[in-house]
Amino acid sequence: MATIVTRSGKGSALAHTEVDANFTNLNNDKLETSAAYVHPNHSGEVTSTADGATVVASNVIDADNLKVTGNGSTSQFLRSDGDGTFTWATPADTDTVYTHPNHSGEVTSTADGATVIADNVVDEANLKVSNSPTNGYFLSAQSGNTGGLTWAAAGASTTVGDVGTYAMMRDTSSTANFTPGTTKAGSALRYANTYQYGASYYGSGNVSASGTWRIMGHSGIYNGSVNSAGTATSTSLYVRIS
Repeated sequence: MATIVTRSGKGSALAHTEVDANFTNLNNDKLETSAAYVHPNHSGEVTSTADGATVVASNVIDADNLKVTGNGSTSQFLRSDGDGTFTWATPADTDTVYTHPNHSGEVTSTADGATVIADNVVDEANLKVSNSPTNGYFLSAQSGNTGGLTWAAAGASTTVGDVGTYAMMRDTSSTANFTPGTTKAGSALRYANTYQYGASYYGSGNVSASGTWRIMGHSGIYNGSVNSAGTATSTSLYVRIS
């Protein structure tokens, strides 16, 4: 602390030298401005940077850090008390065994949940068919249609060119022999009859067919061998298959 001579303490006016001494003492004992304060970095569970901001590190808060009374057991969980504190609590026992119910009716099941369609229950409404039913029709397999099933008229159709109908056809695509069972596109066939006069005259028009046909005889055979002179001998019996 600086020594100061006061007038009241001296009991008389101060000399010039005493006033100067007072200022000198004050100057010597004044507080000098120190360097700027730098906050230290913290490490561990709470870290900080030079600005003093603190951050709780990841994966460090454990049961001891929580505001909760005592230590819980392995079967307990933390329950909020609504006032900022926690309590270790034991959950209610809801560990019940589920038993799948048995189903009855058109689809039945046993306790394991396996379902089985009962006998004699699948009717017309249950079927996935591409068209609406007509009395007297039967189900035919049609892989390209919805569900792979189509209601179709029973027996052979009498409409020319329908699936399942037969026709005399002349093959215009080749003079080779096609054996029974060979399939041909309808666009290569012409409706025909058995008329033939020589290699250049044959009984057919220019009307082609649709779909796919299967030959039910030979096509291209004349006098026991393949006739390559023309297409006049290519007439045979075909059936439309699709």
